[in-house]
Amino acid sequence: MKHRVIAALFFFTIGTSSTYSQNKCGIYLSVQDYKNHQLKYETDCKKEKNPVHLNDVFTDKAPVTIVIGDKKISFKKDAIYGFADCNNNIYRFYNNIKYKIEEPGNICIYSRQVRDIQSKVFKLVKMYYFSVAADTEIIPLSLGNIKNAYRNNQEFVEALDVSFSNSDISGYDDFYQTYKINHIYQVSIRK
Repeated sequence: MKHRVIAALFFFTIGTSSTYSQNKCGIYLSVQDYKNHQLKYETDCKKEKNPVHLNDVFTDKAPVTIVIGDKKISFKKDAIYGFADCNNNIYRFYNNIKYKIEEPGNICIYSRQVRDIQSKVFKLVKMYYFSVAADTEIIPLSLGNIKNAYRNNQEFVEALDVSFSNSDISGYDDFYQTYKINHIYQVSIRK
């Protein structure tokens, strides 16, 4: 009986803490805040509807505004690292453009919705990007760009050639629960 009570308390604590983290959003002022999972100017999603406003309908240079109670605080995009929204998504700003952080692995994977210029109708497509660290430049995710960025890791570059005969390297590996490119990188640095 004692073990059941302890197990129940354990699962209640886990459930409560995960629910708590899902209801917070806010601003990461620096890359260090992001790495330490410390939201600055945090607000509760249960109390505020859409508390983070990008204000970027017409320009990428518009400020980011967060609503905390009855206060509105605005930031220039180039003065902050990024933000977390109420859907547990984290975004990073680079050159005043927001990128969704898909995976903060050894190779940081990002995505962004962009207009498909080959389509005759207005259509958004998901494009993938990467950076070699959480605070370095964001580059389109392509086989050539990855090979160039990691050219000093010959084993990784050779594994890329074997693993990706086509140029689409944005695949996710359900078995390893990571993007394939991050799994291949991990294997290359273990050897």
